[in-house]
Amino acid sequence: MRVVILGGRGQLGRECEAVLASAHEVITADLPEVDITRPDSLVPLIEHVRPDAIVNCAAFTDVDRAEQERPLAHAVNADGARILAEVARARSAFLVHISTDYVFDGARSPPMAYTEADPPAPINWYGRTKLAGEQAIREVAPRYAILRTAWQIGRAHV
Repeated sequence: MRVVILGGRGQLGRECEAVLASAHEVITADLPEVDITRPDSLVPLIEHVRPDAIVNCAAFTDVDRAEQERPLAHAVNADGARILAEVARARSAFLVHISTDYVFDGARSPPMAYTEADPPAPINWYGRTKLAGEQAIREVAPRYAILRTAWQIGRAHV
């Protein structure tokens, strides 16, 4: 299977590449070469590579800075996710989108985990933009998986 990982130079992207590369042909891309908020940047890569799957590790992840840079956070996390969903649909590629537990309000006491059936209730801009990205993918992409994660640590930290 041919897989494109977007946000491939970030910690999550590098870890996904390390895991997937043993069984798949993996191509990574990241800023500045490929920008998920710009179809003119993204489409040529996808048309050239013709992936079976796209893994979206690209995101605006600075939770505090998202409050000050709302348009940029929304452009990456919400609009970028919609653009990826459109590109995946046009290419008939499966889209794997990495989201966050910040789509929830955090009011549930540990060890009670949230499930996909729980209603989202983000309390900050970062969570709102990530939820908007999830909603865009559900509306546009015919084949997708949305993974909500909390903390990620790489093998160098284990």
